[in-house]
Amino acid sequence: MRYKIATVLALVAVFILAGVTAWGREAETSKPAKAQNGASRAQRITRDSAGPVHLGMTVAQARKAMPGVKFARTTGGDGVALIELKRGETSELMLYAGEADPEGPIDEKAKIEMISVWAPTYQTVEGVHPGMRLDEVEKKYGKLIKITKSEIESHEYAEFTRQPAGLQFRVGLPDIGLAGTYSQGSEETKVYARSAVVTSIEIYK
Repeated sequence: MRYKIATVLALVAVFILAGVTAWGREAETSKPAKAQNGASRAQRITRDSAGPVHLGMTVAQARKAMPGVKFARTTGGDGVALIELKRGETSELMLYAGEADPEGPIDEKAKIEMISVWAPTYQTVEGVHPGMRLDEVEKKYGKLIKITKSEIESHEYAEFTRQPAGLQFRVGLPDIGLAGTYSQGSEETKVYARSAVVTSIEIYK
């Protein structure tokens, strides 16, 4: 399933390079809102939602559910239409809604197919969030099975023994770089840098 959405995820590369440094600074200073047994419901990540935004919801419904958040057209490196959700200067979510025209206005009737969570204030019920170190994630989801690196973009995705279905964990270093240590010619590893973190959490069908 990870590879089913790899093409779409690759298209957020431009956004990532522009925002990851600012994200890193925010992640160092932000403390996710705490609640009993994990995140508050308003900022919770589940297998089909991030806060009030759900897969299958129209863009108009998501906009209504996120008052005070700016919805802006953006695009990936290969020209796929994406929607960036910003609260002030902070990028919280990136949505893919199957839109065809990256230059056109946002289609309010388009249905959300993928949610990419960047803000550390969003977390799973177990408390896992963007910006969390991988050794801390292992305490929640069990031992790391492997980190897989894509051949072209070198995007890295981590798998854990008890991770929830429907979620994918993209990983890296806080200030851009590979989380994993790879043998020559290999695209998989179980070895990662001590500073390696979850950079984003992807929610997909």
